[in-house]
Amino acid sequence: MRLARSGVLVITDRWPQNLRFGYLDGPSVPPPPQFVLASFLNRIEHRIYARIVAYQPDLSIHFLSDFETTEARKPGDTTAEAFALRLQLLEEMRASNPSIPVVDARQELDVVTSQLGALVWSAMYEMQSSQPQT
Repeated sequence: MRLARSGVLVITDRWPQNLRFGYLDGPSVPPPPQFVLASFLNRIEHRIYARIVAYQPDLSIHFLSDFETTEARKPGDTTAEAFALRLQLLEEMRASNPSIPVVDARQELDVVTSQLGALVWSAMYEMQSSQPQT
């Protein structure tokens, strides 16, 4: 956040979600209360996620694909069931923020890269245009 506030463009692979515990980049599933240390660490983790949510990114992009394409590009990375849950979670995230653009990752790499670049440049232009001129 310090870098972003100083004008540095910060790009990350994923933005944590807190819609579903224990899934993708979300907080862990709370352990049983009798595991005192684990419960303590889990409370700390949940507080960190609560702070992260306060700093939404200027741009979040969802890459959508089908299981067959994902399996061909990263064999064995996930199961069909886990992939379906991931798609459902992305839909929930877009429902809470309909402005999230979607790129169809089934397209050729140069097309996906071009669309990604256009979205990033557009977002940067909008951020620059909204800054007060000195």
